[in-house]
Amino acid sequence: MNVDGLPLSKSSSLQFWPILGLQGVVRKPVVIALFCGNSKPNCLTDYLRDLVSELQELSKGFVLHGKQCFIKLTSVICAALARAFIKGTKTHTGYSGCDKCVQTGVYLKHRMTFPEVNSPRRSDLSFELMSDEEHHIISSPFKDVGIGMVSGFPLDYMHLVCLGVVCRLLDLRFTAGPLSCRLSFRQMEQISWKLIGSRHFIPTGFAQKPRGLSERLKWKATQLRQFLLYTEPVFLLSELSASVYNNFMLLSVAISILASPSLSAALNDFADKLLVSFVTHFSELNGPEFVTYNVHGLIHLSEDVKLHGHLGLISGFPFDLKCSESFVNLPLETD
Repeated sequence: MNVDGLPLSKSSSLQFWPILGLQGVVRKPVVIALFCGNSKPNCLTDYLRDLVSELQELSKGFVLHGKQCFIKLTSVICAALARAFIKGTKTHTGYSGCDKCVQTGVYLKHRMTFPEVNSPRRSDLSFELMSDEEHHIISSPFKDVGIGMVSGFPLDYMHLVCLGVVCRLLDLRFTAGPLSCRLSFRQMEQISWKLIGSRHFIPTGFAQKPRGLSERLKWKATQLRQFLLYTEPVFLLSELSASVYNNFMLLSVAISILASPSLSAALNDFADKLLVSFVTHFSELNGPEFVTYNVHGLIHLSEDVKLHGHLGLISGFPFDLKCSESFVNLPLETD
């Protein structure tokens, strides 16, 4: 299941908050419910009331074509802000904002950071008991549908890694990072030429063709994923220092493993070590002030893969595509 906000127009505050469902075999999202307003729903209980009631009824079983059937909610996949809203917890900018561990964040250079990699993990039981009072704002209605409020809310690969960490890495390499780690204008041009030149060789199975670095702020999540897993390991090799390139590769290899249906289980522990090494080395290269929620969240990613399967199964990509197809650019009737 997926919950997220979707702005409908750049000229108004009107937005949709759809609730989407995805059945494991079909892999095609369906619209379960839809809220429309000038902001996110004001009352979480009202927003989820019908959904929670129906999930409770469906979990008891029903007869379809003479067969007894049950529906069980296995995971809820959201971006960080939507996940905090649905769970009734502090957001990623709060001191107790990490969904997966109990560390207290450190406010550093105008950013909330989470520097520790070995903090005690949250559990479904500790969440139910509200053991960490600073983490909770309200009691979520979702706790009544039989899903683990920690284990059942995996971190979304699309938002956390592609739109989060990869965007941050690009920003650090080109504008915001330490001068010793930044690329020159000539290097940026070289990489852009390689990216644009590769467009003719990208298979049709990829959703988007590469674009130059001058357009990186407009890159879609699929282009960021493509850069991380396919083009970056080749095109950055001759342009980055060894330490910066190796840091990129720690992330690229780890995500490649966790995204693989055949490797994610067998090499899960190895990928976990790579991600912890990436976060540690990232902090040393760029400064601890950049170890914010998304970068920190990488150390919890392999745990979610162990519980739910490879990253493709806990990704917002199919839901994002559904929203693009169903809601974006729809003409809105007015009186």
